[in-house]
Amino acid sequence: MTIDWRALLRIIDWFVPFEVFTAVFVVFSLENVTDYYFSLYVPEGVSGPLWLVIAFVAMVFLNFASADEEEREELEDDMEDLTD
Repeated sequence: MTIDWRALLRIIDWFVPFEVFTAVFVVFSLENVTDYYFSLYVPEGVSGPLWLVIAFVAMVFLNFASADEEEREELEDDMEDLTD
């Protein structure tokens, strides 16, 4: 019995599309690199809370980047009020 590799790849591609697989592969391969460089410069006891800060900043950035023009102007006005 021989394996039909093309059929097997089509089945795998149907369950896990290539676009999803490559993104997941890149993220997991870069995770070790990120963790290595992060641990070089950040003490072990501070890394947990710092990851939370990074996640919060990323969420704020993504929320700001995905806002339309009116929402962005309101946010900038609110930020100006906070800094005054």
